[in-house]
Amino acid sequence: MIENEYNPDSVSPPGDTVLECLRADGDSMDVVWESDLSSSEWLTIIIGTRRIEQHEAEVLEASFGSHAAFWLKRQADYDAAKSRLSTDCIDGEDS
Repeated sequence: MIENEYNPDSVSPPGDTVLECLRADGDSMDVVWESDLSSSEWLTIIIGTRRIEQHEAEVLEASFGSHAAFWLKRQADYDAAKSRLSTDCIDGEDS
């Protein structure tokens, strides 16, 4: 069986998806800002310096209707891609 594996040479943080959702549905911002996370914590999620953990995923689920599992997988995929890209750079590969 032939397997195709797509390995892009760049990756966007899950916060990009959060930002897209916020832009698409301005009412969702109320739910996000009313959570127990501060605006600076949300900003760090959006810019990719803070991971989306279970609690954040549940708040995003309530805000946008996508399952918490989606957000956790989005974070895991981002982490794996970042790791792969940094390994490629260390190994000197041109990914």
